[in-house]
Amino acid sequence: MHVGEEGALDDVKEPVDALRGVLEEGLGHCNKLASQSAITAILLSTRDAKRFDDLQSDISKYLQLVTAAASITAVTLQTQQFKQAEELAANVDKLGGADEVAKDPEKLAQLKENRN
Repeated sequence: MHVGEEGALDDVKEPVDALRGVLEEGLGHCNKLASQSAITAILLSTRDAKRFDDLQSDISKYLQLVTAAASITAVTLQTQQFKQAEELAANVDKLGGADEVAKDPEKLAQLKENRN
């Protein structure tokens, strides 16, 4: 995989989707509570407090997973970018250096072809 290539962030998709699901669940619960009468809210307050604690715990867990996955992905992308730069420099050297590549359209085309 090359830096900037589509799918470079696929490793983060699963925890982001899980976090989105928990956030939507929390929003749905808030909407449900907003439509309850005051008496119902009082009667169910202990249950709702537990539900909010569970949601907060899940949100925290998935935020940590997203952060970890994003950090790993960022390091991987940086490593790939460094390797690509090294490969490009080596290919430029093989073709006679940057000045030669800049002057010769064939060498420039060859360099672009090697990049793919």
